[in-house]
Amino acid sequence: MFLKTILLSPQFIYKSYQVEGPSGEHPLNGYDLAQKLSYFLWGTVPDQQLLTLAEEGSLTKPEVLLKECDRLLDDPRSKFFTSTFAREWLSIDEIKKSTGKNDKVQALYEQPIKFVDYLIRENRPIIEAIDSKVTYANHMLGSYYSKEDLKSVPRFNRPKGLEVVVRPLHRMELTHTNYRGGVLTMPGLLSMYSGHKRTSPILRGIWVLERILGDELAEPPMDVPPIPVPKKGEKLTFREIFEKHQSNPNCAVCHSRIDPLGFGLENFGPDGAFRQSGKGIDSSGKTPDGDEFKDFLELKEILVEKYRSQIIHTMTEKMFSYALARNLEVHDKPVINKIAKEFDVNNGGYRTLIKEVVTSLPFTHAFIQ
Repeated sequence: MFLKTILLSPQFIYKSYQVEGPSGEHPLNGYDLAQKLSYFLWGTVPDQQLLTLAEEGSLTKPEVLLKECDRLLDDPRSKFFTSTFAREWLSIDEIKKSTGKNDKVQALYEQPIKFVDYLIRENRPIIEAIDSKVTYANHMLGSYYSKEDLKSVPRFNRPKGLEVVVRPLHRMELTHTNYRGGVLTMPGLLSMYSGHKRTSPILRGIWVLERILGDELAEPPMDVPPIPVPKKGEKLTFREIFEKHQSNPNCAVCHSRIDPLGFGLENFGPDGAFRQSGKGIDSSGKTPDGDEFKDFLELKEILVEKYRSQIIHTMTEKMFSYALARNLEVHDKPVINKIAKEFDVNNGGYRTLIKEVVTSLPFTHAFIQ
């Protein structure tokens, strides 16, 4: 019973910090910082070096904390962080619900994880999550990319006698595949919210709105009517059906933000394969700000140029929330706003963002209400 009481106690289940005093911000001691940094970047308890620095009292110095941040990121154990962050940010686990060959589904799943790991390790600018000339692929994903680009990817020969083999993904420069680049065009992510034969512009639009632009949608009102079903003899295109739904003012509040993003991805089919506009494929639209686009490439250009600040701010928030292992509070906002603005101006990278996080007030201090 005594052991059961310990295991069920809040002190055992939750991470807590040794902070006391009046309401406001209070600095963490070295041991608390060691724990916080290690769980952030390794997902486990601090190693001996972190504990030694904590005991010496030097880990609370910004220059020492930054040096340890680099050490933890350079250690292979940090792959836990890059993988978990990618999975939580992009909802990647939905890919595993896909049907098809196991090794292909595994490649679709691993691709965004490898890409996010690359962004962080090579300190690539934050906006490259949306627009990059680098991806990771193997020949199971060959149909999604130009044959010229695939020449740089080594072929994999399955060893005899093995039925299931993990085929490694290799870095690939997107020189000839101009319709790919960034997480929005990764086939596994595009296929997550699609049916077997039809895309779902609404689900895709919500995913982009929430995961990339950081615009959280409220629950739809109870009296919102369902998507209209065409009457007998009424020939409506897929898009016209949704436009009819959006004509309801109650529906338009959200759908005016969701639909342009979702239909802007119609150049990619249910399985994420690229398809040209025309013959029933219409990726044109207009953003809520009035910017018109004729296809996905023009939509991506609008996102990179006009929504750049919003995307960078969203990524800053998501990194802070992951590092702090909690929802963001009002007192976190000034620090996040300041860092996001600086990164927008200076084209800051992901590794630099992590360093900004671990030396920031919300990370190095605890807030007592």
